[in-house]
Amino acid sequence: MRVLADVPATGWQTPSDFWGHPSLVGLLPGSDVLEQTSVTSRYFTLHVKVSVGTGEIEQTSLFEAAATGPQLAARTWQDQL
Repeated sequence: MRVLADVPATGWQTPSDFWGHPSLVGLLPGSDVLEQTSVTSRYFTLHVKVSVGTGEIEQTSLFEAAATGPQLAARTWQDQL
């Protein structure tokens, strides 16, 4: 969806900024949906690339910010050894 591709580098500042996206114009979400909309980041991506000699490995990790601290949600590896 175009909305995700157009997220500003600093994120949306308010839920109204999100709902004002041109792709969402004309949508009339109910109050229950509007109350659930948040622009607070909950997931963060870490991308690591290590090169040694002619070998290279990349790791991408997805973390969820939890009350008990960051929790690993997913991890992928790519190697070119």
